[in-house]
Amino acid sequence: MIKLCKYNQNNVIEKVRNGQLDALALSSTNLIDDIILEMNNRKIFDCLKTNIPDLRAKNTVILYELIWASAICAKMKVQTSLTDIPFAIHDHRTLAKLGYTLIDTN
Repeated sequence: MIKLCKYNQNNVIEKVRNGQLDALALSSTNLIDDIILEMNNRKIFDCLKTNIPDLRAKNTVILYELIWASAICAKMKVQTSLTDIPFAIHDHRTLAKLGYTLIDTN
């Protein structure tokens, strides 16, 4: 997301002014995000998905692997509240690899 904003800065600013973007988030990389990326590369989240059943009946929009990755990341960052889990991963590369990314359909 940072690269997109850096290279298309005028386009992003124009969308903000026109009300087409709701919010922007700063993407930052740290060691824990790199660990989560490596866990994903080694298929650890696939192993968790296979061996621990997903008991969510209807809420399957959010990938099960993303829930695990966010919970593990929050724990490593010593974020103990359940409300911290969705915001634990700040790296755009990690979010994209886990299948959670922003797509502009225009």
